[in-house]
Amino acid sequence: MDKNEFEMLIKNAKNKITEVLQERNKEYGSFFDIADFTDRFFIANMKYTTDMLASVDIKDFKATKVAVFMLGLKLARIEKDYNNPHLDSIVDFLGYLHLLKQSSMKGFKLCSLCGTSKLHRQLIDFANKELENEC
Repeated sequence: MDKNEFEMLIKNAKNKITEVLQERNKEYGSFFDIADFTDRFFIANMKYTTDMLASVDIKDFKATKVAVFMLGLKLARIEKDYNNPHLDSIVDFLGYLHLLKQSSMKGFKLCSLCGTSKLHRQLIDFANKELENEC
């Protein structure tokens, strides 16, 4: 990509960013609320992951961290409208769960955050049953 093509790409993206951010805010809630939820989920689940570090390959550890973070992000988005969740968020959640199952961190179990929706807890229970079946 030459300089002119790059500049045009950036210009077109800048023209869309306000619209996209407003749309995401409406669909999923404030970025700061999403970030807070995702961070709390990540921290709650990484304690267990870190405890297992000595028994796994560093590549699997890194992949697990990313999968857990992305699962938290998808749960945060789902939590905004748990009575009418976006199907793509559920599909993404299942995709990151599938990737998490591919790591060597056998016996991994996700924990749910307190005060979350029934759907959140159902997804965590489903995920943990799927992770159990990998052992």
